[in-house]
Amino acid sequence: MKSMGRASTAMYALDVLDAANRLHRLALRRFVDAERLGTDPWYVPRHEAEVLRLLDGADVPAPRLFAADVEAEVCDVPTLLTTRLPGRSPGTPSDMDSFLAQLAAALPSIHAVDDQTRLRLPLYEPYYDPRLLRPPS
Repeated sequence: MKSMGRASTAMYALDVLDAANRLHRLALRRFVDAERLGTDPWYVPRHEAEVLRLLDGADVPAPRLFAADVEAEVCDVPTLLTTRLPGRSPGTPSDMDSFLAQLAAALPSIHAVDDQTRLRLPLYEPYYDPRLLRPPS
């Protein structure tokens, strides 16, 4: 198991051979930031699992959900097990034009997700109450 994550989640690469000797390249994502779990409206393992379920079968370059323990009933923290996509975190791209072109190339498949699927996604929630914002003095 190789860790490949950021501070708020711990990511592990898993290579698993099944009984039929097939290799499964999986990623285990553990939501380890307990404080963020309670306060961040977008750090919700249940939402991420639902989005991955909705994208299953869509032509979106996203991992497929293999298993989920969003309430930490089996694991010590909320955890998702997904297929692992090839590649690596880009860091700061050395060729920004190519990087942006690759991001843009993914947009048609994302926007092609059917309306029924989009309607099942969680609604946007801001991190702050915009009514409380004031311009700087």
